[in-house]
Amino acid sequence: VLYNELLESDIWDLFIIVFSETDWLLHIFPSILEGKDLIYIHSILKYIDKFIGKAIEKSDLVVLCSDHGFSMKHIVFNVNALLHKIGLLSFQ
Repeated sequence: VLYNELLESDIWDLFIIVFSETDWLLHIFPSILEGKDLIYIHSILKYIDKFIGKAIEKSDLVVLCSDHGFSMKHIVFNVNALLHKIGLLSFQ
């Protein structure tokens, strides 16, 4: 509800929203990626879809991104190690 109120309440140049609920649920129920336990995420995805539709109507540009792509991976990736390797992070 708050997201919709903010979207409609003011004139803005940049509006950023993070839907953390899907991430939390995928960490609790990774089986969702296999098409199981969808009951836990269906209503949230329906709400997000509706919100995105409103944002598209109101905005000139809508960009969607995911922090992990909603797929199962079998690798280990350390962000800090990568940033250190390319010189953007130092350990003290």
